[in-house]
Amino acid sequence: MGDFVGHLRSLGKRRFTLDELRTAHLAAFPEVADAPAPRRLLLEALEAARAAGHVTLPHTRYWERTGMPHLPKSATLCIDRLAATPTPRPIAWVPELVAFAGSERGRRRTTLAAINRFLLRHRNIALREVPVNERSLQIFGNEKRLETYLDPDGATLFDGRIPIGLIGCRPVTPPLAFEIPDRPAPGMPILVLENLHPWESFRLWNARQGIYAAIACGYGNAVRKTHRQLEQVTELTGASGLLYVGDLDPPGLEIPTGVNRERQTRCLAPLEPHCGLYRWLLRHGRRRRSDSGAKHRAPPGLSDWLPGDIAAGLAELWAAGEMIPQESFGTEQLAGPDAGWALPGRAAPT
Repeated sequence: MGDFVGHLRSLGKRRFTLDELRTAHLAAFPEVADAPAPRRLLLEALEAARAAGHVTLPHTRYWERTGMPHLPKSATLCIDRLAATPTPRPIAWVPELVAFAGSERGRRRTTLAAINRFLLRHRNIALREVPVNERSLQIFGNEKRLETYLDPDGATLFDGRIPIGLIGCRPVTPPLAFEIPDRPAPGMPILVLENLHPWESFRLWNARQGIYAAIACGYGNAVRKTHRQLEQVTELTGASGLLYVGDLDPPGLEIPTGVNRERQTRCLAPLEPHCGLYRWLLRHGRRRRSDSGAKHRAPPGLSDWLPGDIAAGLAELWAAGEMIPQESFGTEQLAGPDAGWALPGRAAPT
C-alpha cells in the first residue's frame, strides 16, 4: 500500500481519476498487468488506503459499474495524512527517459512511470512489435490509454521524445473505404464523403452512372490518417484528382482543410472542395442548430481552401449558431433534377 500511496503523492495533486488510480496501481505493482482480477486488486488497494486514512472515496452512487467489482470514479488524498505517509522511493529511470522524466508532472508523469516500469521489466528482452492498443492494455490495463498520448505523427510519444518502437508497438491506420463503379471512369476525380450514409447514396449512384473514378468514405476524423491511401486508389483507378464534401460545421471543414495542409507539406495531390455540392447545401440544405448551440469560428485556412462566396455563406450560417448536415443531399437528390450539382464540373469555383 505504501508504494501505491507514494505514487499518488508523487503526482503533486490531491484528487485522482479512475484512470490515474489504475496507472498508479500498475506502476506500484507491475505484476497486476498479468493478474486475472486487476479490478479486485485495485479495489483492495484503495480500501486498504482508505482504512489507513490515506484517501477518501466517493459515495457508491459515484462508482463505475461497467465491470465487477464496481470501482470508485475518483479518490482524494487526505491532507492530514500526507506528512505521515512515507516518501516514495526514487524511481530508477531507464536511460531513454531519464533526461526529461524529472520535468513531467501529474498524469503525464504517471504515464511515463508506467512506461518506465514496462521497459525495466523487458530490459534484456527483444520486444515483438504489436499494435498500439495491445501494448497499451499490457502497460496500463486500458487498451486506449496509450493512443491518447500519441503525437500527431502517430509514431512518437511525449512531444517526439519517445519513438513507439522503444516499447515495441506500431500505429494501426484504419482501411480507407472506397468503391469503383461497375463501368470504370479513368481520368475522372475521386469523390470523398465525410460520413458513411452519404457515401452509401453516392456509391450506389456512381455504380450506375460511372461519373467518378471512385467514391471514398472519410469516416469523419479517420480521414486524417487514411488519406494517404488515396494515392493507391488514384493509381488503381487512374483518377485525375480528389474532391471532398462534408458537413457544413467547423469540424466538417477543419477535417479537409487540415488534411489538405498535410498533403501540401508532403507534396501530395491536393484535396479540393466540391464547390457545387457545397453551394447546393448552402442554398437548399436543411439547417439545424449546431450541437454546441454556440456561434462558431472559421477553421484556420478555410478562406484559402474555399471560394469567397462559400466562405461567406458559412460565416453567415455559423453566426446564427446553425449547421447543415451533408445528408441534405442524398439518394433522392441524386435521382432527381438536382443531380447535376453532384457532377465534377460543378466542383470548379464560379
